Amino acid sequence: MKNTIDRRRLLAAGGLTLSAAAFAGVVTGSALGLIPDAHAAGRPLTVSPKRIAALDYAVLDMFTVWGETDRLVAAADPAPLGYLKAPEGIPLTGGLKTAPVAELQAAKPDLIVITGRLQRSEAELKAIAPVVLITPDQAGGALESYAENMRLAAGWVGKQREADAEIRRIEARVKAIHEKAAGATVAVLMVNEGRVGMLPPGGRCSLISREFGFTNVVAPRTGAAPKKGGPKPDAAAIKAGNEKTLTDLKALNPKYVFILNKDRAVGRPEVGDHRALLGAEGWDSLEAVREGRAFGLTDVAWYLGEGGPTGMDLMVKDVERALGI
Repeated sequence: MKNTIDRRRLLAAGGLTLSAAAFAGVVTGSALGLIPDAHAAGRPLTVSPKRIAALDYAVLDMFTVWGETDRLVAAADPAPLGYLKAPEGIPLTGGLKTAPVAELQAAKPDLIVITGRLQRSEAELKAIAPVVLITPDQAGGALESYAENMRLAAGWVGKQREADAEIRRIEARVKAIHEKAAGATVAVLMVNEGRVGMLPPGGRCSLISREFGFTNVVAPRTGAAPKKGGPKPDAAAIKAGNEKTLTDLKALNPKYVFILNKDRAVGRPEVGDHRALLGAEGWDSLEAVREGRAFGLTDVAWYLGEGGPTGMDLMVKDVERALGI
């Protein structure tokens, strides 16, 4: 069961002490949760950590930009991103889906910061140290959660001024994009294991419609999101699905098209890019393509690095470039 807590208590400066009794479960704001230390009952959890395990690319990005990587005792290997340098002299824990329990036990962190992909490992991790979950809130506001997460992490290392300055810079750039993009129709495509689909607003890449001001041609999703897993579609079903995507794109005729290639972001061998999968002739016939308004996104930033200052800069640049800003 999830319990909410006043977010302002979580965003205070590094000296804040939080009582373990305040946490009965995963504490959620619009962007983050705190998983209580199972062994902390009756003693305070001081959120001014000296030995941090950053199992989240966004937080690693923040600490790199602020020059605070000396506080890290373990970190997720940023090699898949390509734009972050690995901190020297600390163990790198591989990807974001498997909890590196043995490495963390050896590193002895006093705080573990995780991405949502590791939330299933809560029980194992909270037995080692208090855990903070930081993840963008696509539905509630990715920009707002970016700012909250930056201020939270800045409080741990005394970088509030730097965080506030970066947030103001991003907000100003987003405002300029919104002024130029407001009302323009858009389709956001994602390539995943040979399938090309259109993303609805409010999910992944929600920045494009919610904060940047484009109007997504796909209707908002109603009800629960489709469950992950299960049997994968066969080649015939994938081909039919891609044909439908192309047909829908032609009918909806968005002014702009953005493409996120998940396969490329996660290092999966590509079955093909969007143009090959949808058919070169059909793709080239789209008005947005003919008019030069179809753009690939920086895949690793949008899929893996969202929420860090360098990742956010790349994401904003993608859209500024599309609009000629």
